Amino acid sequence: MLTFLDGLTPWMWIGWAFLIGILELSIPSTIFVWPALAALIVGILSFLLPGLFASGFYQIILFVVLSIVIAIVGRLLISVFGKGGSGSSKVILNDPLQRNIGKIGTVASIDGTEGIAIIDGVRWHFRLNSNFDPQLPVSKIKIVAVNQSTLIADPVDTNSPL
Repeated sequence: MLTFLDGLTPWMWIGWAFLIGILELSIPSTIFVWPALAALIVGILSFLLPGLFASGFYQIILFVVLSIVIAIVGRLLISVFGKGGSGSSKVILNDPLQRNIGKIGTVASIDGTEGIAIIDGVRWHFRLNSNFDPQLPVSKIKIVAVNQSTLIADPVDTNSPL
């Protein structure tokens, strides 16, 4: 019936895995990483168990099932350990604002409770916590949170050790 599928070789699957992987790298998403991984697994299994996966039809079925299962598990892992996670396991690699939390900055200018601070050589807009008296001088701040695109900071007492 589907004898044309019997010509699928493990190298074809590995080739498809790399082509899909290249497509994933060229598109800013994670949609193609799951089928690329599934194609690689089918290729490896076809090498290791040639008798079991001799039929191309079964290879296609395995590819579809693996793509779905890997996508579901991958999305679940991303939601738990990735950007959508909670606690200290939250990934902040691609969020420059979040990476500033806990850092100390030097105040370049301040007007009331908002100003510009220099953190690691970069100028950032910040706002002091609401429990601070804006009449007191501030020369250093510690970033404690992020609100949209504004860093939330506490003043640092320059007389005490950090």
